[in-house]
Parts: sequence; structure tokens; C-alpha cells
Amino acid sequence: MGMRINGKKLPEGISQKENGTYLARVRVGSGNRCSKVFDTLPEAKRWVSKVKGSEEKESSIFDDISVNNWFNYWIENLMTDVRINTKVSYKSKYNTWIRPSIGRLSVKEVKPYHCMEVLNKMKLSDKKSSTIDQTRIVMHLLFAYAVENGLCQSNPVTRSVKLSGKIVVFKDTRYLTREEHRIFLEEAKKHKYYSQFALILQTGLRYGELTGLKWSDIDFERRNMRIQRSASYLEDHGEFIIGEPKSKNGYRDIYLTDEAIDILLSTDKQGEFVFLNKGKPIKRAVYNMQLKRICEKANIEPFSIHKLRHTFATRCIESGMKPKTLQKILGHSDITVTLNYYVHISDNELANEMNKFSQMVI
Repeated sequence: MGMRINGKKLPEGISQKENGTYLARVRVGSGNRCSKVFDTLPEAKRWVSKVKGSEEKESSIFDDISVNNWFNYWIENLMTDVRINTKVSYKSKYNTWIRPSIGRLSVKEVKPYHCMEVLNKMKLSDKKSSTIDQTRIVMHLLFAYAVENGLCQSNPVTRSVKLSGKIVVFKDTRYLTREEHRIFLEEAKKHKYYSQFALILQTGLRYGELTGLKWSDIDFERRNMRIQRSASYLEDHGEFIIGEPKSKNGYRDIYLTDEAIDILLSTDKQGEFVFLNKGKPIKRAVYNMQLKRICEKANIEPFSIHKLRHTFATRCIESGMKPKTLQKILGHSDITVTLNYYVHISDNELANEMNKFSQMVI
């Protein structure tokens, strides 16, 4: 309880400063203190009452809150600093795997074995280790914030909640050989979305970057294409959103080859975005479906749109491009990603290098 300058007692949490103003203090949440200075005592008392009332109301709202409701609050109010694409990924992981298993439980009820069941179901569905790990991260973050806000005493996603004994097999990612590359382009010319596929093979764009590309990003005179946004499709809302590139290195300029310029000049302008279908962006699944048809006609192994980016990277290295240059073009933060995941060595390249070696041996 504070005191006035004249010695009279003040309500709890309020004290008077030497200049005559009133300092009000209230503990909120998990013990954090907030304070504010007022000119008059009634103002200070009203503020303390309001803050305490809001705290009690919020506490009653969160009392025995379900995991579903907590996720909805967490993703919209506490994950405000993360990229839009990251939030989209979190929502996808939650809605597909976490919600069906533990969504209706109260946050207080969730135990480590509940979280382990989520991961086990993913493993039984033959999900990739990376997808399982990402889902575990979402669960861990969700409950870490719940602990911090006093909704549960401990995080149920403990160290033991993980899949052990995983066999990691490193295999070369699918890309087009030079012959497949040639055959693919010949067949793709007869189909829809040829321009998009051909442009990726000339620039290495990601799907989101391709979809978010605007005509204003292209300077034909300077032969330059600026990458400064990425588009994602929200399955839950049935709409596209425009966000930032994948990382700060995703912001980049790409030099346009003669072939890339021809592709862009032959593309009909339907709006401010370069690639649209009847005025709307094109889903990744639509591209992949078209690629499947092309591959069937060309009699080559099917692949997804992202593998065109892998193929571009491989052709660049085969042509003698320096890895650091390729890293900048692809927009990678780490060159090891460029070398380990995007650069592939063909059988012909291996044979050529071994022949060079044999000619040097005395």
C-alpha cells in the first residue's frame, strides 16, 4: 500500500511521486509488472481496476482452454513476428496432424504420450523425417507459449517425444539429364504452362517466386528480373497470399538470358502478375498435374515443378558456373544447401572427370 505525500494511505499498487503525480503498478500474467503515471488519483484507481478486470477476464477465458482454441489464439496473436509463409506452414502441420489427435483436449490434459501418438501416426503414414520434425517443432512451440502464459505447468513435448531409430538414407534428388531436358522442352511446347516451366529452367525460380512475379519486377532494357516477393496458397481459406521471399537472400536480381527474354515477351499480359490463368494465380498442384501429363507423353520419369529448379542448378554447374555465383542466383543463405541439395553429378560428368584424372597420372 502506497502513501500520499501528506502521509495518507493510498490503495494497493498506487503511490504518489514527489511532483504530485500518481504511479500505478499491477502484476499481470506470470508475474510481469506493468505501470503507468497519472495526474490524478481517480485516474490511477480506474486504470488499476481496468487492468485487474481484464486480467481476470482473460484468465477465465483461458481456463481449461482446448488445444484447438489455444492454437487459434497463439498463431494469430503471439506469432506476429514470423513470416506469412511460416504461419501457413504451421497451420498446415497443425490442421493435418495435431488437430485430429489432440485438438479437443484441454491444454492441461495433454501428456507426452499424446504428442508421441501424433508423431507415430505420421511415421505410419510414411511421412518424411523432415515433415515429422517440423510438426514436432510446432507442437513444442505451441506448448512452450502455453507454459509461459500459465496454461499448463510443463511442456508435454519433452526430449523423449521424438522418433528414435530413424534410418536416414541420403539419395540424389530427381533432376533432368541433358537428354531428358531436351525431350521435356520439346513435348512441353505442345502443352499449357510451357512458358512457366521454361522460365524456371532459365532462372531457377521457386514456385512461390514464379507465382509472385510482377511485370514491374522485369526490366527488359537492363535484362534484369528482381525477386522481392513469394506467393503461397492457403488451402484452409482457398486463396493466395503474397509474402516475403524465403529468406533475406531470397531478395535478389537475376540476369535474363536471350531465351528468358523471349519467353517473357511471348507471355500474354493478364494483369500485374506475369503468370495467371483467367486472371488468377495457378496452384502448385495444377502445375504438377500438367507436368505429369507431359512426362507421360515424353516417356520420362515424372517429377514436380521444384525439380526444374534442381535441373537449372545442375546445368549451371555443368557449364562451369562458380558455386558462389549459383548460390546468389538461387537465393540460398548457405552454400552447402546449394552444393548438397541442388547440384547433381551425372554419370557422364563422373566419366569425364575420371578420364581427366587418368590422363594426369604418370
